[in-house]
Amino acid sequence: ARAFVFLRVAAAGLFLAFFLLFALQGYINISPVEISHDASSHRLETSISTQPSVYANLHLTAIHIIREHPLVGVGPGLYNEYMNRPEFGYDFETYPWTNLDPHSTYLGYCAETGVFGVLFLLLFFGSIIVHVSRAKTDTDMLRSAKRLFLAYFVLMLVYALFVDIFTLRFLYFAYALSLSLGGPLTGGYEKER
Repeated sequence: ARAFVFLRVAAAGLFLAFFLLFALQGYINISPVEISHDASSHRLETSISTQPSVYANLHLTAIHIIREHPLVGVGPGLYNEYMNRPEFGYDFETYPWTNLDPHSTYLGYCAETGVFGVLFLLLFFGSIIVHVSRAKTDTDMLRSAKRLFLAYFVLMLVYALFVDIFTLRFLYFAYALSLSLGGPLTGGYEKER
């Protein structure tokens, strides 16, 4: 029993450490030292960057957009048209990418669809969790699959703070898995006890 408690505490500690490092990576350069080669002098040069990463600027731009358009946002797909406004203070035109997003599902949806869009998104995610939670689990294998899916889905929602999960295929895998675990496909829901 002690070993099991130790493993749970260790797993929680590792998750917290990973979460904090991942969050820091989005806002600062974890490895701020840049090494470059000067071809004319055949020397290696090093420099240290103290600038925030592009991800921090994308998040801050989304926050500026949300402040200006809190209820309904700027419109789906219009983040890029608003992000280079001079009053925000970030110049994304120097980046080699032409299509950027805030790298956060929640900030992106709030910037483009406002508070109403984020509420709809949270209702969508909540319905998936409720759907799977109510699924009948007659066997140990289904109970384990349900627990595994719920843990996976909740961690994915945490990951959505730092990345737009709708551009990643694992969201659709998780949604397909939720449909296969419960509801009409398996004969209904468990009755309340």
